[in-house]
Amino acid sequence: ENVACQGDSSETVDILQTVLSSSCTADLGRSIIVSTLRMAKQVPKKVFYEKDLGQKNLVKLSCGHYVDKDQLLPFTKKILDQGLLTIHCTIGANSLLSWQTVRSLLQLPQDELTTLERQLEENSRQHPETLKKCPSCTCCVQRDSEETLCVKCPSCPGKGGVDYKFCWDCLRDWPLSRESPTCSDDCSSKTLLKFCEPINLPRSSVHNCPSIRECPGCSGLLNHCGGCNNIICPICCCRFCYRCMVTNINHGTTCKIKPNLPPNDNA
Repeated sequence: ENVACQGDSSETVDILQTVLSSSCTADLGRSIIVSTLRMAKQVPKKVFYEKDLGQKNLVKLSCGHYVDKDQLLPFTKKILDQGLLTIHCTIGANSLLSWQTVRSLLQLPQDELTTLERQLEENSRQHPETLKKCPSCTCCVQRDSEETLCVKCPSCPGKGGVDYKFCWDCLRDWPLSRESPTCSDDCSSKTLLKFCEPINLPRSSVHNCPSIRECPGCSGLLNHCGGCNNIICPICCCRFCYRCMVTNINHGTTCKIKPNLPPNDNA
C-alpha cells in the first residue's frame, strides 16, 4: 500500500500486475493487491502543472502554467461529455483555454477533431454566444477575452504573415491598424443587420425579408410595420422598396429580395 501511494499510478499498476501474475502470491496477498490495483487505476491523471518538470509532453500556457498534452484529450472528452462548453486551467485563477488553443494542442486527425467539434456545437445550442465559427475557415472558436471583440483564428494562415483576426460580433475581418475594442464604429448596426431574423408572414409582401433594414438614404435602422413593401423612412423621408431596396419607385411583389449584407461580406 505504501508503494502504491508513493509511486506514479501507471508504474504502480505495472508493478502490481507483475506481482499478481506470480504463482507464489498467497490468496490473502492476492486480494490485497487486487484491491490496491483497482484503486491505482482509478487515480485521475494530472493534467495541469504549476511548474515545468522537464517532461517533453508539458506545454506552457498563456496563464503561465503547464498542461500535459497526453492527458488533455481525455480531460477534454470528459468536459464535453458533461455538457460543458469551456475548458479551464485548474491551477490558480482557473484561466480559460479557448477552443482554438485546445485544438492546436491536441493536434488530432480531422475526423476525430470533427467529432469533438460536433459535440461542442451541440453543447452550445443553449448558449450560442459562447461559440462561433471562423468566417474564413469555419473552425469553431471562442473568445480569449471579454475585453475585446477581436478574435484570432490560429487555423487560418492569414495574409502576408499576419494572423487572421475577425470581429466576434459582426464576423467581419478585423482592421489591421484597429486598436479599439470594436472593429468599427458601425459594428453594432452591422451585427443587427447580419443576424436579424427574417419576417415570417406568408401572406405579406415582405415575407422572408430581413426584419431590420438600413435606409438607403440616411443609413438609419428601421423595420416594416405593416402594409405593402413600398415604405417611406420616417427619418429622411426616403422612399424605397423593402424587398429589393431600390429607391424612388413603386414595386410589386415580384422583385427579388436583397440581403442586408452580401453573403461574403467581411470587409
